Amino acid sequence: MTTFINKYPLTAAPTLLLAALLANVCSAGEYYKWVDEKGITHFSERPVQAQGVQKISTSAAAPSTKEETTPEATTNTQVTTNAQEATNTQETSDAEETAATEAANTKKAQYDQARCADSQARLQTLSSGSRIKMDDGKGGFYFLDQQQITQELQKTRSAISESCQK
Repeated sequence: MTTFINKYPLTAAPTLLLAALLANVCSAGEYYKWVDEKGITHFSERPVQAQGVQKISTSAAAPSTKEETTPEATTNTQVTTNAQEATNTQETSDAEETAATEAANTKKAQYDQARCADSQARLQTLSSGSRIKMDDGKGGFYFLDQQQITQELQKTRSAISESCQK
């Protein structure tokens, strides 16, 4: 699985630093968390019309003086920020993995569909009773004998059963 850090090593550190700085500034307020029909967890500052929406309130308002800052408040804010970053990183990773899987499945389906059509056309040609001319790979050709046709028919039927099953 390729991660952002592995894919973009020179931009990862500045991006993560900027995200950490902005996360602290943007972390105060109310957030909404929900899971969509694909199982992906989302966060938003605006309420959404979805089932299972959780309202999350945070309080990271900047104190007016240094005496008002407590270690507990700082720790709570850091824990919240770290948890949000971890969740966002996991969501991105899951989304990338899901997209890659869907792309691979689509590509395989297209390959299978093309292979199925080619194999069916080949089966029709092999079953026609005509002489079958094959390329010898050296610029010439040769004709298949009955035993070779039988072998090619078996290979073609196998390809059809693998590719045309849907």
